[in-house]
Amino acid sequence: MYAGKPCFFVEIGKGCKEYEDRPTQPCKTFSCGWKEFLEMPDEFKPEKSQVILSIGATPNNNITYWQLTKAPNNPSIEMLSWAFLYFAPRGMNLAWQINNKTYYFGSLEFCEEAKTMFGQSV
Repeated sequence: MYAGKPCFFVEIGKGCKEYEDRPTQPCKTFSCGWKEFLEMPDEFKPEKSQVILSIGATPNNNITYWQLTKAPNNPSIEMLSWAFLYFAPRGMNLAWQINNKTYYFGSLEFCEEAKTMFGQSV
């Protein structure tokens, strides 16, 4: 188990089957990004969208970014549109997965480091 990866304890539509006995890493320390943004539409909740929004940091320069991770769905065009319109004007970095390929946008420093983390984004 690791952050951004669907857990085998998750029962789709119900949540964690082992909530009381869940491990500290990543479960107890994980903060769902959906809860961070009051402006985020209700239909983007992980149990509805099957996509996880989480925060990460690049390994070399510790640049923060938000990541949309399929769990198991790819982010919808509506979710990606909302994310672009929300994150870009605020100067926030974003990475997302489509069919197991990661794409990203943000600051030049983030994009340079993301290229080494995820490969070339189109």
